[in-house]
Amino acid sequence: MFIISSDIDKYKEYALPQASGQFVMPGDDTVVSVDKNGKPVSYFAHDIWDYNVFFNRTNASKNLYKINFHPDKNNPKLLKELKQRIYFLIWGAKGELLHMGGDTFRTFEQCWHVAKFANVAIRVFKDTDIDSFSLFSNELVFSQILHEGKAFSEGSLKINLQALSVLTQVNSHFPEHSRFELGLPEGKSLKQLAKQYSVNGNGHNPTVIPAIYEQLMGRLMQDVNNAYERLPYLQDVKVYARQYGLTDRFAVNEFKVFEGACFMTLSAFTGMRISELTQIDATSYKKIDLDGIILCTLRSWTNKLEKLRREDVWACAPICEKAL
Repeated sequence: MFIISSDIDKYKEYALPQASGQFVMPGDDTVVSVDKNGKPVSYFAHDIWDYNVFFNRTNASKNLYKINFHPDKNNPKLLKELKQRIYFLIWGAKGELLHMGGDTFRTFEQCWHVAKFANVAIRVFKDTDIDSFSLFSNELVFSQILHEGKAFSEGSLKINLQALSVLTQVNSHFPEHSRFELGLPEGKSLKQLAKQYSVNGNGHNPTVIPAIYEQLMGRLMQDVNNAYERLPYLQDVKVYARQYGLTDRFAVNEFKVFEGACFMTLSAFTGMRISELTQIDATSYKKIDLDGIILCTLRSWTNKLEKLRREDVWACAPICEKAL
């Protein structure tokens, strides 16, 4: 997807540090991306580095060629060092391109992923005095990243940790006191830590006994009712966050809880499979009068061996109307 152009020599002239000597850091006015004619597009000081004009030759999503540093979500000093490390990860020192040759071959796609997930990992320090990556060598400091990982799945936490690990590979561009290694507990690998600290594993399905299932159903109904009461604010994360005094991140987390609860409620009170749930719409819930008894139903449409879609009807509970 990400192709390094044969015009790379033209890019080097603009994108690499103009000064010489050891431990030269890019300044705010350092050019980090150029267009096809070698003219500057993005500078180091920018919050978003845009590589579309130079690298995007396939009309792919423009976001895949933009490195977004999200300054509003990060500690400014840590963010500056992250930008320095991403800069060296992509370009190295003058005359040395890490992803173009030498011992390490790295595509732009890989650099983009490292920037994205390392950015997520360091957000835990936004309102702290942690201002240098060198502090990540301390096990207590690093443990803060691990504990923050409880909000992620095992796979996501592993990717975040791997992204930070990759950034140690550019230590040679920094003074000795600024270099770092991850403060891993003795004998623990990144994979083991991701599994230990994450709430959601990869591919693990819980066994639910009846007593717990009953509590689950009650909690689902409670979450659906909460979501329904807050429905007027659920169209916009920022509006919701302001209304209930939350950060945008916690608002997004609540959105996910509500969405999951509604989805699970529809499944739990009907017995629908996922493929059947994907076919419901706003008109699926209906009440049917059967000999004076009012039944709540949910309709879906399935394609099996028939050429035409077939409408199926499931009995459900009244809570499904709110969930839908």
